[in-house]
Amino acid sequence: MTLIKKIVVGIIAVTFAIMILRETSSFDLNFYQSYSNSSFSSTINTNSSFVSWGDMPKKPASEFNSQDLSIVLLHGQDTIYKELNKLMPIIVEIKYSQTGSLWVPLYKSVNFSAVGIPSFDARQKLKGEFQKEAYKIGMSGQLKMDGQIVIKGICSHKEALKLVRAQIIEKFSSSIKEEFAKQSPEYFQAMSHRQPSVKN
Repeated sequence: MTLIKKIVVGIIAVTFAIMILRETSSFDLNFYQSYSNSSFSSTINTNSSFVSWGDMPKKPASEFNSQDLSIVLLHGQDTIYKELNKLMPIIVEIKYSQTGSLWVPLYKSVNFSAVGIPSFDARQKLKGEFQKEAYKIGMSGQLKMDGQIVIKGICSHKEALKLVRAQIIEKFSSSIKEEFAKQSPEYFQAMSHRQPSVKN
């Protein structure tokens, strides 16, 4: 084998070794540019109805606002985003798909779509003094996003997947916050009676 062939083989071997390490370990090497575009729609509907407090002690409604929201985004069994504050979590179960390969080196072009179904955390249980509420609250609807991301340069499959997820997380979480910013302090007061208990 000539010296030139040895150099070429060596370069190829090192390149493959780096690619394998990037995908199977914490070692990461990325140098890329990316751009994306997307469309988004939201059909979230909220409702509430007043019922008697009885003698249950409570914090005044004025102490609560949309900044107290807790949001958890789930994809299958994975929690891909979690922001826990004073109020019981709004859980968004996301299903998303993509066309195009994130494994292609140097240039990746992927179309993706995501649908999220928001709900209050059904796993919560009311205890003792929290068995009466000022408001009965509910929520229905869905969030839908279609987008494309183009990545040019050295970018691992793991990093490309993070970029797609980041698009979905940013759009869904900001949409939830915008929607609930319209609610009254009394609505948030009712949400405060169930405390977050989401596992890591």
